[in-house]
Amino acid sequence: MKGKPKMILVIVNSEGKVINGRLMHSELSFDNNQIDRFRAVNHLFRPMAMAIVFKIDSLKANMFQELQEQSVDTLKLNDLSDQIGNLHGKLKQETYRFYLHIKSICAPEQVSKLERVFAPLFKNEGLNMPRGQGHRPFGRGRGMGFENKNN
Repeated sequence: MKGKPKMILVIVNSEGKVINGRLMHSELSFDNNQIDRFRAVNHLFRPMAMAIVFKIDSLKANMFQELQEQSVDTLKLNDLSDQIGNLHGKLKQETYRFYLHIKSICAPEQVSKLERVFAPLFKNEGLNMPRGQGHRPFGRGRGMGFENKNN
């Protein structure tokens, strides 16, 4: 009997690298003990992050649905926007805690490698501005680069 597809959260940096035990071993040369500790931290982080991402996605869907109404309720849109912002802030907090846990696992010589792996997650993506406009990009950060995959 087939069940419901299992939803998993894949954390991908902007370089398309999945942040998992395999990456920690290949990029940071984590030993088996460090891999085990990473997996324990990752095991706690992923479900929490996934729950937040799903809540944000649900609120965004509600927001878009409200925008399709004949008479749009801007108070409802404001409330949905605030909820999304609060959840996004919570996700950023969980992300930096995740990073700090992983950093605590690293040997001193591994920290700079960890920074390179995570740096794309903390840099601004910005809006695509036409060249020559003299504006620095601004806008949403790269976030966690989440991709929801069905297994």
